[in-house]
Amino acid sequence: MKKTFLLLIVVTSAIMAGAQVKEGTLIYESLTDIRSKVPEAMRAMMPAAIKMKAQLAFKDSIALYTSLPNDDNDNNSPGLMITRPPSVIFSDLANGIVTEQTEMGGTTYRIIDTLYRLHWRLVDSVKTIVGFSCKKATISLKDGRFVQAWYTENIPLPGGPVQFGNLPGMILAADDGEVALTAIRFVASVDKDQIKKPLKGKLINRKDYVEKAHNEMGSGVKTMFFNN
Repeated sequence: MKKTFLLLIVVTSAIMAGAQVKEGTLIYESLTDIRSKVPEAMRAMMPAAIKMKAQLAFKDSIALYTSLPNDDNDNNSPGLMITRPPSVIFSDLANGIVTEQTEMGGTTYRIIDTLYRLHWRLVDSVKTIVGFSCKKATISLKDGRFVQAWYTENIPLPGGPVQFGNLPGMILAADDGEVALTAIRFVASVDKDQIKKPLKGKLINRKDYVEKAHNEMGSGVKTMFFNN
């Protein structure tokens, strides 16, 4: 117990001192506003926001973003249960390649794509997230969304949650007005053997997957990385 406590003090002190962190695990929480997208008669059945959790394990130049199970009471209202299919996103940050494994309609798909080269505007604003000093960046996407992000140069990797990245450090928070993702915990350890590229699933390209998702779930289907 004493060793664990001392390790926590050392890690926290290193973060506060601005030391660079090259491995660890970040836990993210996302809040999605869906009430504005459903008929008014259904809004009373919906939670104020859909809450989801995910983790990002990273070491050197590879990262694995994995959806986590929800707490039983996170999103459930009387007569309503909200779930999501499991999703795994492996990022090779050094070579700019991403491999995603996801499910839709009972089928597992695997998408191999290039990492988005987003052209951010850096903003002179700072705040602290899970002990890391973060800087602000913004971008207007082609589909009309305006995204605000917070990244830390203390984790010198151009990655982040989902497929956000291409900043001078790890993205710890991103908000496009409907979905807000924020890191809520950092653990200074990671099992590199668990950061593996997903190999299962039917190969499909991003364009065809998005078209299929729109056909099966409607054109209003919401993700933070469609049509970027």
